Amino acid sequence: MIEIICNDRLGKKVRVKCNPSDTVGELKQLISAQTGTDASKIILKKW
Repeated sequence: MIEIICNDRLGKKVRVKCNPSDTVGELKQLISAQTGTDASKIILKKW
């Protein structure tokens, strides 16, 4: 499993654990479950 740190730039940082074989859509579902944000509104960017 890998751990991804997501920052919503409003003060929330979330650590999400997922498998390397997971798709981007599945990752967005995991992030939305922890933050409460709709998965269709999540935009992933690499810093």
